[in-house]
Amino acid sequence: MPIVRQSLKPIETAYRQFFKGGGGLPRFHAKYVRPDSFPLCTGAFRMRGRYLYIAKVGEVLLLGHNPYPNGVAKSGTVKRECGKWYAYITYEVEQSEVSKVQIEVGLDRNVGQVTLSDGTVYRMQDTTKYERRVRRYQRMMARRQGPNRKKGIKASNRWRRAQSLHQKAQATLRHVRQNWCHGVSREVADKYSLVHLEKLNNRGMTRSAKGTKDNPGTKVRAKTGLNRVILASCWGKFHQCLDYKTNTNYVDPAYTSQTCNKCRHVDKKNRKTQSVFICTDCGHRDNADVNAGLNILASGNGAAGRRGGEVTWPVKRLGGVMYIIPQSTVLTDFSRTHADG
Repeated sequence: MPIVRQSLKPIETAYRQFFKGGGGLPRFHAKYVRPDSFPLCTGAFRMRGRYLYIAKVGEVLLLGHNPYPNGVAKSGTVKRECGKWYAYITYEVEQSEVSKVQIEVGLDRNVGQVTLSDGTVYRMQDTTKYERRVRRYQRMMARRQGPNRKKGIKASNRWRRAQSLHQKAQATLRHVRQNWCHGVSREVADKYSLVHLEKLNNRGMTRSAKGTKDNPGTKVRAKTGLNRVILASCWGKFHQCLDYKTNTNYVDPAYTSQTCNKCRHVDKKNRKTQSVFICTDCGHRDNADVNAGLNILASGNGAAGRRGGEVTWPVKRLGGVMYIIPQSTVLTDFSRTHADG
């Protein structure tokens, strides 16, 4: 029975993780916590044109403006976010015919932007107004909670309304950043079939500098601000979006921003500012991020890194579409703005 399988799947996964030592013992949800998602197992759903059939629910109309993939719907997940239901559908599609000769590029990730070795710079959209709105609702939640937080008293209805506004603001900010990641990764994947990136330890780079009581850290406030802007740059999400659209290759990030692409001279004084690179040996001048992208490309293909190259490499293609289901059970296609179809 597919409907029984999809209800037992989350608890099975939780117990497997617990017995492997990867999580805590599954517990009952709190009074105000409702199930936020459920999987669409094989046989429990099917796609028929612009209609999605879900077992025990029926057919719902997909009011989308994007063409749907020409493939077979294999699995999916229905998830609720801020009062709306999103349907994530995964398709199995045929691999398209591509040329055997593929073009590769080096990509340097920086705070608020990514830069290609061909000189193209993609800067993130300004999200100041969305971040300001999130902080506003955070302050509202703190005021409405009051001293009850320390006493362990359950939250008031006014606090829950503020929490709902905060969740919607967070979702809007997340969608804006995800839309940028999908759009830029789609454009890069259309131009290049092999992308070289630095193998960055994102978790280690954003680790707190607070330290312990016996051994407190230094410059904690500055490190906190740096961690915040690094996480806001969505390095991990961007790589995730790029990885299933084209081939990616990790390279060693050591000295990529200090090495001159012309003479290979390594000196930390080469990078005069955040954006200016002037070699102290040969006098070569370039944008610092473009120079780093060329070094990443040279490290990836073993060549001189002169503005691109060619390599024989297979290309993979996966299909996926995300839809949004309002409470009225009418589906709206969000694949253009929030996911890459």
